Amino acid sequence: MYRPTMPFQSISVACLAAGPIFVATLAVAHIYEMTPKPIPVSVSAGALVAFVPAAILVSGFGFILSLIPNLVGSAAMMMAGARYEVFRMRLMWAIAGGALPLPAAIIGGLPPELTLALCATGTACAAICRRGAEY
Repeated sequence: MYRPTMPFQSISVACLAAGPIFVATLAVAHIYEMTPKPIPVSVSAGALVAFVPAAILVSGFGFILSLIPNLVGSAAMMMAGARYEVFRMRLMWAIAGGALPLPAAIIGGLPPELTLALCATGTACAAICRRGAEY
């Protein structure tokens, strides 16, 4: 039986991107939550200077937290894709990545903003992981 190789480079890129994607999506969801109110837009030089260390810190935490889900999800989708051609599609990987956090979010009673951020991060990470997968 043909065995595809795991996309470890894409998995590491997805893990590095998970933290910033999660924080950005959570911020957008929070801004959307206040849509009836005016949205304040003010960017200072101090905020821009603080952005780089914060992004590095968030990337580190995101890497640690997303490593296991990215590895397990990629392995599962690679095995499914080896058996069934439909699971090789990028769309199927993205759907699986976005659907993975839903049961935990529903059972845990997470707020909608956090659920959206988790699902968007899962979708983006799965799409990045699929980019390196070869069948």
